[in-house]
Amino acid sequence: MGPVSPAEPRVLAVFVVAGLSLVFIPLLAASLAFMLPVATLPNGVVFASGHVAIGQMIMTGAWLNAIAVFVVMLTMNAVAGWLFGISF
Repeated sequence: MGPVSPAEPRVLAVFVVAGLSLVFIPLLAASLAFMLPVATLPNGVVFASGHVAIGQMIMTGAWLNAIAVFVVMLTMNAVAGWLFGISF
C-alpha cells in the first residue's frame, strides 16, 4: 500500500458531509406526516372524537405536507451550507 495523498481526506470529507445532508432531508420529511389518523397521536385522538372526517384530514394534510416539503428544502439549503460548509 502506497502513501496517502493529501487530497484523499478532503475527498472523503466531501462525501461524508454530502451523505449527512442527504440523511437529514428524509429525517425531517418523515416527521411531517400530517395526512392520516395513524400519522401522529393527536391526529388519532381528533379522528376518534368523530368531529373530523377522514376526507377533511386528507385534504388538510395534503396541503400541510406540500407546504412542509418546501419548508424542508429551503431549510436544508439555508442551514446545510452553513452547518456543513458545502454549497448546493
